[in-house]
Amino acid sequence: MHTDRFDFELVNVEESGTFSRDVTAAVTNTSDSPVTDVSIALDIAAAGDHVETVEADVGDLEPGETRELAYTLSVSPTQGVALMAQGAQLDIAITADGETERTEGTLDV
Repeated sequence: MHTDRFDFELVNVEESGTFSRDVTAAVTNTSDSPVTDVSIALDIAAAGDHVETVEADVGDLEPGETRELAYTLSVSPTQGVALMAQGAQLDIAITADGETERTEGTLDV
């Protein structure tokens, strides 16, 4: 998923329990300039119902630099079934240099 200055991608998803996954994601500065104070807010939904919000401070990124984020997503059985059937609906807000860019998409988990 892309914004004007960033790429966000799911790098790896590993099962850590029946209804939990260890997730590794990456954010890359695709602009020609350094960006400062980068933070990410990732809202995750399943079948239209909010599941979890993941927030992370990334720090500063040079042009082309990538930073990985790791977190564990744990869901209820109902949310797990919806995620497996329909994937995760993501709303991503990336803030850098005081400006926020948004993108959304669906990922298989």
